[in-house]
Amino acid sequence: MKQTFYERIGESVYREVLPNGLQVCVVPKPEHAKKYAFFATRYGGMDTRFCLDGKWLDTPAGIAHYLEHKMFESEEGDAFEKYAQTGASANAFTSFDKTCYLFACTDRFQESLEILLDCVTHPYFTKETVEKEQGIIGQEIRMYEDDPGWRVMFNLLQSLYQNNSVKVDIAGSIESIAQIDAELLYRCYHTFYNLHNMVLTIAGNFDPQQVIESADKILKPAEPFCVQRKTEDEPAQVCRKRFVQHLPRFPVRNVRHSTRIDNVNIRSRCKRHDLVPSVFEELLDGFQLICVHFTSKIMQSYRFFHAILLSSSSLLLKITKIPLYLCMFSH
Repeated sequence: MKQTFYERIGESVYREVLPNGLQVCVVPKPEHAKKYAFFATRYGGMDTRFCLDGKWLDTPAGIAHYLEHKMFESEEGDAFEKYAQTGASANAFTSFDKTCYLFACTDRFQESLEILLDCVTHPYFTKETVEKEQGIIGQEIRMYEDDPGWRVMFNLLQSLYQNNSVKVDIAGSIESIAQIDAELLYRCYHTFYNLHNMVLTIAGNFDPQQVIESADKILKPAEPFCVQRKTEDEPAQVCRKRFVQHLPRFPVRNVRHSTRIDNVNIRSRCKRHDLVPSVFEELLDGFQLICVHFTSKIMQSYRFFHAILLSSSSLLLKITKIPLYLCMFSH
């Protein structure tokens, strides 16, 4: 394997392209107990238009993310159930230009690696499972529509770019994912989940030779990757200079978190160290100016208020970054 030493961080990365076309990157860490594996394809939310066999194909926005959701299913069951047996923690994500599948573990690394390689290279889609997933992804899309940070990012991209597909939400829209079916998923999978278009990265305390042996055993040689992606010409002018979006608001005094905050009996009806910090977290995520009205019951104890702040380090971090005004009223 070819070694590259990065002097600034004192780390070595070993790379090798296997006969089946897959590029493997290994980062040995013999002093660490935890091991990580990262299997990625260069296919993301931006890749909605590409040329295959001389024909240009337009696909619905969000299809790369949709594929990510479906790759954990197989005829034998869910890959997460297999990971549970080996004790690995697995996940996946889709970005603008890549889709990645990963896991972390301390034991039974080889078994978990084989689960990863197997589930990503053996797709299983049916009409019923694809239609079922639409509802799940639809809920995820609605969740991000209510996320101020996510909306700011994509409103900025939509204001900067007129044609480039980077301005389209990675998960697509409710309307776009409704156009996705099993046949289209298979077509996109066989196009971009080509080993010549993929990378396997491993870090931790393991035998690199075992990684190579597992990859050779499970992964079959792939045809050369010959896909042309469409990049739209982008004018020098921005799409729009200003964009304002108003997200739905809710009245702060009626915030509910199992029970109303102004009706909380702090001595008997709740775990005060758990309930109130989580309510404050939700408020801080959505507002820059917060007026919180405390009832006389809560105002009876200054210790209670200090406990709120001290019980959440992330809350303290947010308070240091956001102008926060606590307007406290007693009756």
